[in-house]
Amino acid sequence: MKCLSDYCDFNLKQVVKDPTRNSNILDLIFTNMSSHYNPPEVIAPLSTSDHNMVIWMAKSQQRSVNIVKKIKFRPTPRYNLQQFGSCLAQYDWSTVLNLENVDEKVEDFTRATNDMINYYFPEKTVRMHSDDKFFITTKIKKLLRKRDNAYKQGIMQKFRKLRNRVASEITKAKRHYYVMNIGKLNTNGDARMWWKKVWKLTGKKKPSINLSEQGSDSKLEDSDAANMINTFFSDLTNDFPEIQPRWSLYGHSDVLPTVTPESVAKKLFSIQSHKAPGPNDPYLKIIKMFAHSFAIPLANIFNASFGQKVFPKLWKEFRLAPIPKVEPCTNLDEIRPIALTSTISKIQESYVVDWMYDDIESKICKEQYGGVPRSSAVLALVHLLHKWNKALDLSQRKFEFKKLLEKHHSGEDYHTLLDCLMKIRNVVDKLGGVRMPQLKSVVLRTCSRLGIDTTITDSRSKEVILQNEDILFGRVYPILGWEPRDCKYYREWLIRKLKKRTELENLDLNRKLNNCSVKTEIDSVGSP
Repeated sequence: MKCLSDYCDFNLKQVVKDPTRNSNILDLIFTNMSSHYNPPEVIAPLSTSDHNMVIWMAKSQQRSVNIVKKIKFRPTPRYNLQQFGSCLAQYDWSTVLNLENVDEKVEDFTRATNDMINYYFPEKTVRMHSDDKFFITTKIKKLLRKRDNAYKQGIMQKFRKLRNRVASEITKAKRHYYVMNIGKLNTNGDARMWWKKVWKLTGKKKPSINLSEQGSDSKLEDSDAANMINTFFSDLTNDFPEIQPRWSLYGHSDVLPTVTPESVAKKLFSIQSHKAPGPNDPYLKIIKMFAHSFAIPLANIFNASFGQKVFPKLWKEFRLAPIPKVEPCTNLDEIRPIALTSTISKIQESYVVDWMYDDIESKICKEQYGGVPRSSAVLALVHLLHKWNKALDLSQRKFEFKKLLEKHHSGEDYHTLLDCLMKIRNVVDKLGGVRMPQLKSVVLRTCSRLGIDTTITDSRSKEVILQNEDILFGRVYPILGWEPRDCKYYREWLIRKLKKRTELENLDLNRKLNNCSVKTEIDSVGSP
């Protein structure tokens, strides 16, 4: 009672007048500033609570604007896809194929394609509120409205039934959203979709453009900002020279390869339909799904365009998207213009790029990665890493050579042997499939060739010695032009080779090969 009397000293009044639990007022609000607030509003309880919620709002409160966003999409049910495929298979493209003018071909193709797509896959619009949860569906919104109306009408039995149903539907919606959108991201490895869902869940928004009038801080309306951006970008191109039609007189279009429907279908299948299309592109998802059917008229259009040296006007149009460079973006210089051109026109341009590359491929340096498709980053990095590894490996080898020679030699002999070892190492690196001989064996035979005394011992394995000498004397020395005269190891190696040659000659191999009808290339290469 003492605590309540202390509150009364501040002239506090209880402002909740409606029952908050059954017929009792159990949730109270004490204040001495009731004149600044609207009367409290008692609404339906939250979830399964038996206490109603009380909302007390200030009179001068600035309400947050609930932005309603309209999203357009085209549902593609399986039955409609089947009907569309049957219609497309029977469609007569003769009108497009028989027209002479390229622009008329493109216009007729675009009109016919859009008419069929709009008929079988009509565009629908969904209203999304800015404060909607990501899992909220239209069905849940309808149930929420019915629940609130039942509470206001005092139909408590209906209210409790709808309340439980809303809770059940929300649980199902969350589970379905996770399975269809989040669970798959853990297995398919699609980084783009992963970050798209992360940004949606965390409420991250794209950078916005907040332009204001010159000399004023007031923000421009969307229409005025769009006109200002349009004028700014159009002024940048005023000094560009107009392309003269005389350039179409150059070249011979009759020598160009013919574009086949098969190659067009292959390129259509590679379309990334999730990317923004051009202003006159048909629905790319459908174009990609029925690539073989659309490839026939498109191949005809491409061939006519190349033959007439005319690029279709409809495919020259583009949609300019202003992308902010910084956040916040308040200046026109901080906007990057991105042109969304026709996806089908890019397919036609890809043929020109392929033909040009076929002509100049032999003249492009192998290390000029900027001119090689899909290699400017990967191969350049591989080449760079190879150079680094080679340099590090060379330093490591030189360190190993120095470590061995420093134990047994010094002065001029040390530098002479080190130089010879590096030359042998370089030759071995250039030989394909050849390993560097054992280092001690190489140093020992190099010292014998140069007449340098050494305390290095030879390998204990006779088989390893023979392999080392075959590589060193048989392959490396001839490339370096070395022919030792006073080297005992080289002399012993030559004697062994001569003995093997004599043994082969005594076998009379040519006669035996002829008797066995064995075909060889010894005659063309030389006798063994």
